[in-house]
Amino acid sequence: IHFEGIIPFTQYIAEDFAPSRPMLVMEGGVDPADVEPELKIFDMPSIERICFFSGALSEINGIDLLLKAFSLIPDPTYRLWIFGRGPLESAVQEAALRDERIVYGGFLSNVEVVRLQQKATVLLNARPTDQLIARYTFPSKLREYMLSGRPVITTVLPGIPKDYLDCVYVLSEETPEGLARLLMYVCAKPAYELAEFGSRAREFILQTRNWSIQGRRVYEFICKL
Repeated sequence: IHFEGIIPFTQYIAEDFAPSRPMLVMEGGVDPADVEPELKIFDMPSIERICFFSGALSEINGIDLLLKAFSLIPDPTYRLWIFGRGPLESAVQEAALRDERIVYGGFLSNVEVVRLQQKATVLLNARPTDQLIARYTFPSKLREYMLSGRPVITTVLPGIPKDYLDCVYVLSEETPEGLARLLMYVCAKPAYELAEFGSRAREFILQTRNWSIQGRRVYEFICKL
């Protein structure tokens, strides 16, 4: 009640805690100067289908779902690359010991992670939507994924603005079976189609979420208060 306006990560922060105040949803942005000007998509053997995750290894990020879904895909050409650390690190390590297709790469610098993302067939954001925190946060990892130029699979978290959803593959059935089906559907697509899809997502972020545009939105919002 002490603010004239609210600039939250998601609309639900304002709706739940300051419903009477004007709001401008601002989930973040990018500086194009910090992004590689050209994509460096590596030529990988066509038989390998690399499913990629980087981030905190926790229930919040759907690590259990990723591991269970991957176990339902018997195809020996699939790979699951996981990078990061967290409370489920031991579970990931055990899965990698059971299944040689799973690679746990530990914790790497952001520069190294971004380089490896560009080698992937598809990037994974399987954060469950039924957690309370999902209502009040935006997964910044999604923006990073999209900037890689590789296609992304994501759950429809409440905090993701609707215009993002045209640029990603949406996981609507948050079950191991549902994710396994979607992974196989995406990975079966021709390489050129996946490259084009990923490139469109990258351009969407660069053209609509750069800080020049986001800063203008903030300025105009403040001027109207």
